[in-house]
Amino acid sequence: MDIEIGRDVIASDGEKVGTVEGLVIDSGTNELRRIVIGGGIFSGSSRLVDASAITASGADGVRLDIAAKDADRLPQFAREDHVEVTRQDEPAMIMPAMAVGGPIFYENPTTGAGYPGGGGLFDPAPIDPPPLEVESNLEANEVMLRKGAEVVGADGDKVGTVDEVLTGDREAVTGFVVKSGFLFKHDVHVPMAWVKEIDDQRVHLSVTADEAERQGRHNAD
Repeated sequence: MDIEIGRDVIASDGEKVGTVEGLVIDSGTNELRRIVIGGGIFSGSSRLVDASAITASGADGVRLDIAAKDADRLPQFAREDHVEVTRQDEPAMIMPAMAVGGPIFYENPTTGAGYPGGGGLFDPAPIDPPPLEVESNLEANEVMLRKGAEVVGADGDKVGTVDEVLTGDREAVTGFVVKSGFLFKHDVHVPMAWVKEIDDQRVHLSVTADEAERQGRHNAD
């Protein structure tokens, strides 16, 4: 079954309900678990569809066993980026005061330089900015492979971006194609065996960019 990102998604009654935005795969087995659908009738909210609901896939689109009137009941694909800030309270300072009847206690404000809060417009950024947390409703062993995801070699060099995802006969993702034009003069076929990790932002390879170019030149024919 060949499921191409960007391909139309057709309901069982023949109505187009959206397009494929990404493939959700099992990070251990590379099995296709779900697809992410966006656009169409969903008004800006992406939806998740189990692979078992796909009846066919070809040049005319991905066909579902779900009617268009029921497609809006599909679960939304939830993804949220946020910065989690932990306030570290500093001990209050005791400032001696003359003729005031005792010392003055000065406590640090609850907001200030950093993320978020007050502080001056030109305050320097914190040395150790808080990490970006990404929350989604995918399961712990699921990752989404999408067109345009950054691909990075084992040496840290950017290989390029995912242009096409390749699937096999048993609902498994076998690899993807990195489009020529960044480092490569040829399209490069990257098998899943070379993938070390897929996170929310990029695909990390176990081979270097040079090794990927030498071994993965993809014949478009």
